[in-house]
Amino acid sequence: LSTLVDVLKRDHQTFFPTKFYSSPLVFLSYTLSAAYASFMDDEVGSITEGKFADFVVLSGDLLKTNAQVNVLETYKGGVKVFSR
Repeated sequence: LSTLVDVLKRDHQTFFPTKFYSSPLVFLSYTLSAAYASFMDDEVGSITEGKFADFVVLSGDLLKTNAQVNVLETYKGGVKVFSR
């Protein structure tokens, strides 16, 4: 994720000015768009009633550039399988 979002060089100039991806767009590509591409968007890809619920609870906001986060909880099939 950070590779697609962080497109700045050390001198803060855009590395690929025409290839900037916003954080929400990157998340969409990893979730709902990936589910759509695999013909499973009616079952997975978003937190929606009736869909499989595999997700994590994080300690911070991944939409912030260079956010350092930890996984606090993991849910698989709607059931908590990990807790820190």
